[in-house]
Amino acid sequence: MRKGFTLVELIFVIVIIGVLAAVAVPKFTNLKQNAESASVVKVAQDAYASLPAAYVNKVDLEGNTTAVVLSDLVGISGKGWTVNNTTAVFKDGSNTVVTLTYDGANRNVKLDVNCSQFADTKTQEKCQKLTDTNATTVVDKNVSF
Repeated sequence: MRKGFTLVELIFVIVIIGVLAAVAVPKFTNLKQNAESASVVKVAQDAYASLPAAYVNKVDLEGNTTAVVLSDLVGISGKGWTVNNTTAVFKDGSNTVVTLTYDGANRNVKLDVNCSQFADTKTQEKCQKLTDTNATTVVDKNVSF
């Protein structure tokens, strides 16, 4: 009875692990870019869609007559996001990717998404797929309520 493995058996195991790694690694390389672009676009689209209803609820239904700012209506936070009274901006490095502009006085919300401002091309591609921009990389939506 023998103890241990032969050199041939160990080489086969190493080759099998190498093949599995060669197949699996490319599948996982784009996960970060996909997650980043999906998160940014989803947050922007959700905030854009919910602002009119939140404003109507706070001002028209609750009778809040004080100045209602963006942070009163939606909560946007996270790495790369800056929010003030009227705008929420997402920057990838120094490039502005998303700008959400809220104008409560005129009851207006504007969303600009520029996928080409992401730093790497994979994230740009994922962003374009999420925003259905195909040929162009800029989404410009405007809604009055």
